[in-house]
Amino acid sequence: MDMLIAALNGRALRVAVYLLASVLSFAAAWQAAPRSRRQDRPLLSFWLATGSILAVLALSREVDLAARIAEIGRTVFRTEGWYASRRPMQEAAVLATLAGAGLFTAGGSVALIRMRRARIVPGFGALMALATFLVVRAISLHDIDAVLYRRAINHVYVNAVAELGATLLIAMAALLTLSIRRSRARS
Repeated sequence: MDMLIAALNGRALRVAVYLLASVLSFAAAWQAAPRSRRQDRPLLSFWLATGSILAVLALSREVDLAARIAEIGRTVFRTEGWYASRRPMQEAAVLATLAGAGLFTAGGSVALIRMRRARIVPGFGALMALATFLVVRAISLHDIDAVLYRRAINHVYVNAVAELGATLLIAMAALLTLSIRRSRARS
């Protein structure tokens, strides 16, 4: 059990899940490619972009790019004299991120449905949830960090649950796209 908890909290499993979701996204794009009539191009484009983003996130997670970027941000804030007063800026950035992501996700979902691209909505929503989580985590507001890195659900940190969960939702959306395509091909 300790090995499972360590794996869930560790970097390697998250990299593997990013790669799995990336491969499934590329498979969904591949399946849409032969039929890339005008109506299927958005599906192809979405899954190609999603697969690429997830591959970059896997690499980023492997080399711990977020920690390096955060350290650069801290250095800039210290040298510019903003570090002591960063909290109100972080709070505003988190609120703006959440509001913007909520509006973009809702608006994008409605637009996709109106354009008769509802098949993209589950993947789009999951990708937006992951992106929002990653941006909020990168802002590194102390109160949020305390929840993400110090609170656990059955010894698995909230950070790991959120990141793995959102990435697995993208993988499931890609699988759903693949299964819908296969069932239509059989019909």
